[in-house]
Amino acid sequence: MQTANCYHTDTGFVPVDAMTYRQQPKASAYSDADTGIILFQVTNYGSAGTQTSACRPVDDPDLLFWGRGTGGEVHGKLAGTNFWAPPTRAQRISFTPRGVDSEVSFSSSAQASNIMFPKGFLANLVSEQNAGEMVPYLFQQNADLYQLAAILERELVSPSFAGRLVIGGVTQAIAGLLARIDSARVNIEADRICLPHWKVRRLFDYVESNLDQTISLDDLAQVAELSPFHFSRVFKRETGLSPYKYVRDRRLERSRDLLAMTDMGIAELSLACGFSNQSHFTAAFSRAMGISPARFRETHRC
Repeated sequence: MQTANCYHTDTGFVPVDAMTYRQQPKASAYSDADTGIILFQVTNYGSAGTQTSACRPVDDPDLLFWGRGTGGEVHGKLAGTNFWAPPTRAQRISFTPRGVDSEVSFSSSAQASNIMFPKGFLANLVSEQNAGEMVPYLFQQNADLYQLAAILERELVSPSFAGRLVIGGVTQAIAGLLARIDSARVNIEADRICLPHWKVRRLFDYVESNLDQTISLDDLAQVAELSPFHFSRVFKRETGLSPYKYVRDRRLERSRDLLAMTDMGIAELSLACGFSNQSHFTAAFSRAMGISPARFRETHRC
């Protein structure tokens, strides 16, 4: 939609639609109800072969955005200061924290993925680490940060069998990179923490009793009486699996058993395996097994 010679998206998400553009963008958006994280993907910024711009209000949430360069230069203002990024076709990623206004001019042929984090969300994830301030990070080639952002994007669009744990672990890692936390120091700290066998068993029992519920990284860390920041490393050292892979495997096994040994409907079965709806379960099962739930049931009926 257009207001006062400025264009806006019409996604229904207020912070996304508050951004202004020189031309009408085409965007789709997704949100995570538990965290408030919003993903929006822009596939078209206007007429091909022209320059456009995007303006972000100063009070918008923390914004992580990335995309492949079009071969044209990028320039604009960040917190009132001019910046310029050289032409490239490489994948680049940027971070603009809340409280920093920005205006970026670029080719309208660009495509970008954007993730908005609620106020204080990233900072809270690293608060116990005495992390540095998260500062703007503009059009950099950072393979680690890009890989994490791509995983988060995929999870927000199509949740997996342990999506809450994926989101928790990935956002924590993103916050650590943006706050420039020394990963070697964190690993040394984690190596000093002991997770006794009885606590591992308590974690296994908790997961088994809650496969039909949302299981987050904070939940498991609380059961283990550990910091969420160290829990994943300690759990993997003791079990050989990340929390995500352990919960994923247990839910996948339950879904296979229910499909093969019961007549439970797919919708009901989806809820029993921790999914909020049948379509997300079907997509996750098909991705993990290479076959749809209905087809799996046909070929594995006991």
